[in-house]
Amino acid sequence: MAAVNGLPLLWLCGPSGVGKSTVGREIQQLLGRDGCPVGFVDADQLGLCYPAPDDDPETYRVKARNLAATVPVFRAAGVRCLVLAGGVHTLAAVRTYTDLLPDDVPVTLCRLRADLGELRERFVRRGWLTELADLIVREADELDRTGFADVCVDSSGLSVPETARLVLERTRGRLGGAAAAPASRSGPASVATSVSDSLSGSVSDCLATSVSDCLSGSASTSVSGSASGSASAPASGSVSAPAPGFGSAPGFASDPVLASATVPDPAGTAGAAPLPGPATAGVPPTVPVLWLCGPTAVGKSTAGWEVFVQIWRDDGIKAAYVDLQQIGFRLPAPADDPGNDRLAARNLAAMWPVFRAAGARCLVVSGGAADRSVVRAYEEALPGAALTVCRLRARPETLTERVLLRGRGAGPNIPGDALKGRPAGELRRIAREAVRAAEELERAGLGDLCVDTDGLSAADVARSVRARAAAAGPRAGGAGRTEDGGGEGRADRAGNGGGSRGAGRAGDTAGGGGSGTRAHDGGRAASGGRAAWPAGVSREARPGTRTASG
Repeated sequence: MAAVNGLPLLWLCGPSGVGKSTVGREIQQLLGRDGCPVGFVDADQLGLCYPAPDDDPETYRVKARNLAATVPVFRAAGVRCLVLAGGVHTLAAVRTYTDLLPDDVPVTLCRLRADLGELRERFVRRGWLTELADLIVREADELDRTGFADVCVDSSGLSVPETARLVLERTRGRLGGAAAAPASRSGPASVATSVSDSLSGSVSDCLATSVSDCLSGSASTSVSGSASGSASAPASGSVSAPAPGFGSAPGFASDPVLASATVPDPAGTAGAAPLPGPATAGVPPTVPVLWLCGPTAVGKSTAGWEVFVQIWRDDGIKAAYVDLQQIGFRLPAPADDPGNDRLAARNLAAMWPVFRAAGARCLVVSGGAADRSVVRAYEEALPGAALTVCRLRARPETLTERVLLRGRGAGPNIPGDALKGRPAGELRRIAREAVRAAEELERAGLGDLCVDTDGLSAADVARSVRARAAAAGPRAGGAGRTEDGGGEGRADRAGNGGGSRGAGRAGDTAGGGGSGTRAHDGGRAASGGRAAWPAGVSREARPGTRTASG
């Protein structure tokens, strides 16, 4: 695969804990600082649609179709090289992806490895699912015996920047001019000093025997990440999910609707979103979408992931999840889109029909929204969606504490966390900006509803969000929803109306307001017959599933 025309794709694979995502982002940083527009995708972020079908427990088919759908979006954004991080163990799994890619996207499969003892140390140092270390080491040993991949790079004893530069040296000629090895730098972009250090607390490469096992103990997780256990970030690389429940769909191969889902024309340059294909049986023509927004460190990803988990794990409803930050990695970012919002919106538009065709009955989205124009842009990217925007809030001192925690690596496990490892002074500046952003969002009244997160676990926040969203129904237009007699276009503070308090410290509200008692009737029907957000599913309505707790 020596061709360098078109859009070369560098695929980093390897065992869990070896540093695929960490090294992939470092490669993007190195090339981006040299002026080469580079995109980065974590394959696991493309396939968060569960429960998974029995014949595709790792959701390879959804990941592959979403990769094929986002490639022309990255191309239209001027990206000259795309870096993909994702575990894969067989050539058949690789072909699931490559068969959908156009001919002018040459793929170089680079396997990262490490000495087994060091790999075990890295995996255990993450402090999460350490009981799987033996399984990870066995699978890594098997990969070493196969000689799998085009290029193999040994990261044993190397720092993250050293590993990234070695990958670029070994793949030079396959990636064209994009792979010119950057000189060694000591700039702020290279925060981690070693692969092992960078993986402490990371969940981006998690390989578990079941998704349920990955998420055990999630109810005790704090939004701030200070409690033990975590449901704060997508559990990546999961191998098996519970048996499909209500709303699940068969695999791509056996489902003609799924097989015909629209994938953008690889030769297209306009970056236009594909039209959604026909929904599978049981998927309503209008799908509820819940967007959790708010300032930095308020807990968007943590709470959004927990909402997603509660829906598919506890209720058995097939759901999809997208963290907008994870689908908008482009460096350097264009001057007119410094936050890569436009790229993320177009990628979301490309992924939306794939999730719908896969049988998703609802979509959970987390990500910042500076103003209503950003909300409108994303809403336009989701044809057939009934959108509810939920703004999360926290006190200034809480936001500051969470920013500092994440900077020290003690916060929630968020793949590619931009706060981790930042200097204390810079973290305090970011915290001040987060407080100002929260004040501006409050003045603007952005959101259809608001939920406070101070002192609450991720599970408590998720339950409050679901209750409020189900009671409110989908939004009717671009303006914020008026609730509980609040001002026009303004969402009142969660908890007004005498609702019960949550599990946090005394004085903190759960955000349930007066609507918490309505959480388990399936949510009131939206006006005009539009899809309502699922707050919970009763045993009578969904035989064989558990009612959402709380």
